[in-house]
Amino acid sequence: MNLSRADSRLLDALQRDVTPSQTELADLAGMSRTSCWRRIREFEESGVIERQVALLNPRKLGFQIHVMLAVAMVTLVTALYVYLRLRPSMRAGSV
Repeated sequence: MNLSRADSRLLDALQRDVTPSQTELADLAGMSRTSCWRRIREFEESGVIERQVALLNPRKLGFQIHVMLAVAMVTLVTALYVYLRLRPSMRAGSV
């Protein structure tokens, strides 16, 4: 799909916020209100615009974010073991 500069400005504005009026969006994109409305409908019908969503603030809703992370280091541990086995002088207590 070929996008004009006005199309790009319109899509950029819509990605930031879908709540402005058609007139405000048209001004931001540099096109008439009718052209803006038509382009938005075309973007929706073609699937360029899939849906409009609301981004919720989890902290304002009282949610806390907890992360649990597990890392497997089998390769590194194996390599270190082989290295230490090959270099006895590196083992603890053999200085």
